[in-house]
Amino acid sequence: MTQDAIALGPVPAGEPSARAGESDYAARAFDVVVEYDTGNSVARAHAIRCDREAPTRWQGGPGG
Repeated sequence: MTQDAIALGPVPAGEPSARAGESDYAARAFDVVVEYDTGNSVARAHAIRCDREAPTRWQGGPGG
């Protein structure tokens, strides 16, 4: 089984990222990654869909 990954980024595209030195940096500074088996076409399609259809804004503010 061969694995691949698509990095979705730490926040929606239309939102600001955490900046080093901010008080809540450690809690906000992580990436979302979709890992999938390259031999599974359904898993690959799902990973691509997660990337293409990811929200561009937080709904109701960060975390919710």
